[in-house]
Amino acid sequence: MAVPPHGYLPYNKAIPHGGETALMFAARVGDLASAKLLVDAGANVNDADAWGVSATVLAEHSGHGDLALYLLGKGADPNEADAGFTALGRGDHAPGRKDRQRSARARSGCERSAEDMDADSALFT
Repeated sequence: MAVPPHGYLPYNKAIPHGGETALMFAARVGDLASAKLLVDAGANVNDADAWGVSATVLAEHSGHGDLALYLLGKGADPNEADAGFTALGRGDHAPGRKDRQRSARARSGCERSAEDMDADSALFT
């Protein structure tokens, strides 16, 4: 970050870098097809970035539970916690949580249809 005399020395931090492999990029965006190709070609399913975030953790916390489950199925460590948290974490952070939350909202009637929203918008025109 800033170096003396321009920065306040106690606020200067070292920023780790590295570890951004192709599998990590696939995990971040949820590209399951690319992840499969990379793993088949020998990519390490336990890849992690410089902060210690594994590909599995990154996939799950980015909302890509299907990719996280694939990596776990290929032998990724579900307890990897170098970043301070795991892909499994608490029950609401288990793989596929976004899909379960979406279906739970739909069952409870919280999601509205396009027709409902069109009807509401007609009230304000």
